[in-house]
Amino acid sequence: MNKFLATLFLFSAIIGTAPTSVLALSFDQSSATIAVWKTKSGKWKACGPVQCLSLAEETESKAFEYVNGLYSSYQEIGKSGRCKVYQSLEKTKSFHHSAEWVLDKAKC
Repeated sequence: MNKFLATLFLFSAIIGTAPTSVLALSFDQSSATIAVWKTKSGKWKACGPVQCLSLAEETESKAFEYVNGLYSSYQEIGKSGRCKVYQSLEKTKSFHHSAEWVLDKAKC
């Protein structure tokens, strides 16, 4: 019984420490969100309210531009795993992807 409880405790401790670093960020689910990251090849990928890039770009700004959409005045709000996360002061349009979708697809 003691081994069972020890295993159960270890399992629950592992579950409790699952990678949820994005939750540490203070972000607004209704604001336009972009996640960018550098690939192993040194190029940049991004995911934002319009799309997620399937091909990497030479610069961070070019990757950012392709996923941005209609929004302006982004500010970096922090890091989540491999990603830098940006948010706009503007709310996401109903036809664009939510912050939750962006961060999920980016797999930060």
